[in-house]
Amino acid sequence: MKLRNEKIREKIMKNAARLFLKKGFFNTTVEEIALSSKISKGAVYIYFNDKESIYLEIIDNFFLQAIKYLDVLKGTNLTALEKLKKIVKDWNEVLMKNRFIFPIVSIENVNLSQKIFRLMKKRIEERIMQIFSGIEEIIKEGIENNEIKDINTRFAAFYFMEVIRIPVLLSCIYKNEKVNPEEMIELFLNGIKKGR
Repeated sequence: MKLRNEKIREKIMKNAARLFLKKGFFNTTVEEIALSSKISKGAVYIYFNDKESIYLEIIDNFFLQAIKYLDVLKGTNLTALEKLKKIVKDWNEVLMKNRFIFPIVSIENVNLSQKIFRLMKKRIEERIMQIFSGIEEIIKEGIENNEIKDINTRFAAFYFMEVIRIPVLLSCIYKNEKVNPEEMIELFLNGIKKGR
């Protein structure tokens, strides 16, 4: 029974994620999530309190996958720079497929956005810090192995994570703009300064 419940829960989250991506959070209804999951609206409420809790669960799972990814990457024989390049390439693909994961901004519904941000902060902040710590560890490893110059690793980790968000942000502003992951890592590692 527990496995069946988990499958239904996952199906709800998968269909909700697809709808959030297609229509946006605010334009997606619980009725549509139920319909696409082939269950009743009441059944959705057995597994989730409301649409916001579905969204938060999807985000939480998204961050848990990122943490697991970093744990697996730690155990590889890749150099620190190879790990960073792999993260950019792999996460760029995942983020572009799951653009709805980024915080919701809606002028017409600012109060609800604030509610979600508060809930997200409580629930997800620890996960985000685990991801930043994982990235920071890779950067420290690169410093120890003379691949990366001696820098503020915390700042570098935050900067790196912002670089990863660029393609999604660009795609929201410029619908047809694509960013090459190689360019992203090149820009992160070498900046915009012209070579000598």
